[in-house]
Amino acid sequence: GLLQKIKPVWAILISAVLFGLIHGNIWQAIPATILGALLGWVYYKTGSLKLTMLMHCVNNSMSVMLTRLIPESENYESMLGMMKETALGHYAALYLAAIVACVIGIWTINKIKTATPKGSCEVIEDDISEI
Repeated sequence: GLLQKIKPVWAILISAVLFGLIHGNIWQAIPATILGALLGWVYYKTGSLKLTMLMHCVNNSMSVMLTRLIPESENYESMLGMMKETALGHYAALYLAAIVACVIGIWTINKIKTATPKGSCEVIEDDISEI
């Protein structure tokens, strides 16, 4: 069926773009698309939906915590505006820690061998009419 013919990279990219678009505005759509691609790739490599759900939860929790920790965040029109002013300030350690964690995580997951060229995900049946 059609689902079996789609290459994993296209499935990941299409789902990432859709994930970004459902966030509703450009300042959330761009990072959400990047996060969606990362989560799709992690699912492809590990086959673990629980891991991707945990990663999404951690991302959202960190976002909420940072907006609560940065009282002036309400004054910015976008996260980009806040990052420009605070990246060189006292929040630089948080940004650096997040970057290091992402690099280590990606490096670790990249070492996982996929079960098949289609990934480590569950097999999707051709007949989707039963759904």
